Amino acid sequence: MLRTEAVAHPLRESLAAALMLALARSGRQSDAIDWYHRTRRLLAEELGVDPGETLSEAYATLLRSAEPVSVPRPAVEVRAPAPEGLPRAPRGFTGRGAELAALDRAVRAGDGPVCLVTGPAGVGKTAFAVHWAYERRADFPDGRLFADLRGFSDTAEPETAAVLREFLLALGVAPQKVPETVDARGALFRSLTGGRRLLVVLDNARSSEQVRPLLPGGDHCATLITSRDRLGGLIASDAARPVPLGLLQPAASAALLTTVLGEERVAAEPAAAARLARLCDGLPLALRVTAARLAERPQWTLDAMVGELADEQGRLALLDVEDRGVSAALRLTVQQLPESAARMFRAVGLHTGSDLDRFAAGALAGTTPGQASADLDRLAAAHLLTEAVPGRWTPHDLVRLYARHLAPQADPEGLPGSSTTTCTRASRPTPPPNPARSPATRCPPTPDGPPRRGSSRTVRRRSTGTPPSAPPWRARSPPRPPSGCTTGPGGSRSCRGR
Repeated sequence: MLRTEAVAHPLRESLAAALMLALARSGRQSDAIDWYHRTRRLLAEELGVDPGETLSEAYATLLRSAEPVSVPRPAVEVRAPAPEGLPRAPRGFTGRGAELAALDRAVRAGDGPVCLVTGPAGVGKTAFAVHWAYERRADFPDGRLFADLRGFSDTAEPETAAVLREFLLALGVAPQKVPETVDARGALFRSLTGGRRLLVVLDNARSSEQVRPLLPGGDHCATLITSRDRLGGLIASDAARPVPLGLLQPAASAALLTTVLGEERVAAEPAAAARLARLCDGLPLALRVTAARLAERPQWTLDAMVGELADEQGRLALLDVEDRGVSAALRLTVQQLPESAARMFRAVGLHTGSDLDRFAAGALAGTTPGQASADLDRLAAAHLLTEAVPGRWTPHDLVRLYARHLAPQADPEGLPGSSTTTCTRASRPTPPPNPARSPATRCPPTPDGPPRRGSSRTVRRRSTGTPPSAPPWRARSPPRPPSGCTTGPGGSRSCRGR
């Protein structure tokens, strides 16, 4: 068609130029050049002019081209290689067989699973998640993304926009095509992950709000989140499946010590190794720090370290090494608590019993039982307390020691720093209340009934700085003079008939 038009209108330079380029693209460059010279001669003979700009540019293009001009072809999308963002695989990982199996079941339980690995500071949540991700790499052929959200860290949390940008770049989006707003980046991220089998690991999350914008789209992606908090909001809004990590059992604790100290050294003192596990509360971080101290001191026996850790006054100091330690990990957890919950945690350090209820906690913190219950629930959600029995909370030994360390900072609104009244419970009947006892000094009631003798629950009464006034029934009146006598100024007494 183009050649027919060019023949029918030989003096139209635009048609001639288009025909020349078409011939060149089809590999007939010599025919294209011949057509140019044919048209140039016709212009000179018929019109007496030279070729115009359009025809001259087409001819220049032919001369500059060393090879025939290629015909444009539809662009073929080239997918970026599968991203591999996981950190280095953890060394010396041991145990957790039941928890790994539970995570397998949670991932396979439905479409687009969101799994929540929770536990106290130092229990090994990150190592557990990364170990599982390496073990299941074949299940996610389209790649693995990882982000440290630094929810419990001295370093500032990364902005959501920055995390999404890194994810988009890893998925092959050109830097200039990354959207500007957080919402647009999130929408593009969900669109790109919709048809992929991808694993997203969000480590050290602080809150549900921090996590939600980073969840991928589609039914074939899995999201693995680690947090010191239970993140109940994520369970409610996104059907996240919790996989709690507890403290290690004695056998797993001994195996962890073996990975650092060697089998011979641990097998030589099995009783001491079991005692070390108990003193470390079965907490992997504490066990690793203890093993590191023993590895630095090959002349020390495990029993000698048991003797050092048995001293509660210095135990936490021994469980810190360089930038790692139990105290530092607990500090990061406490500093993220709301103020009322942090005040309650400091007050817990004043308690000498094994557990406490909301009434004792409220008295210690100087708050109502209802507020105390809410604060205790918040501490349990942060894995600082355990509600082993409904209504009664217990801290683990290392948490108790840390709370005791913070007890001098307990707020003056509570009951610290004054006289104490021991509230007891026992099986024998409670004597009738003593009316001479001020209500301000009575122990708070408990779900089991009034306080009784025989238990170790201690409640402190706040000191006001001045002794309380005597109650009316305790006030002493001046002695009444005998009948027929009167008391005069200065206390002199006169009696009739005497």
